[in-house]
Amino acid sequence: MRFRYYMVVQDLAGNAVEGASVYVYLAGSSMPAIVYPTRTSSQGNRTPPQVSSALDGSVVFWLDSRDYSYGQLFDIVVQKGDFSLVLV
Repeated sequence: MRFRYYMVVQDLAGNAVEGASVYVYLAGSSMPAIVYPTRTSSQGNRTPPQVSSALDGSVVFWLDSRDYSYGQLFDIVVQKGDFSLVLV
């Protein structure tokens, strides 16, 4: 089963941020997670940054339950220029 993750990257003024790099790791480690671009894609991407934000700042990716045990947590890092945000 695939699980969808969605977010919108915005600057402090609320403007969408295009091209922000999104890194997904297994929680508490530097091990990159396998991220899928769509629910039905057959190839996952483990090479960070796995995805980037679109023109409207949106970020969408999928994680597959066949790749990870139930309860696996993830750390997400968003970077653009000097800006960095870590979601744990």
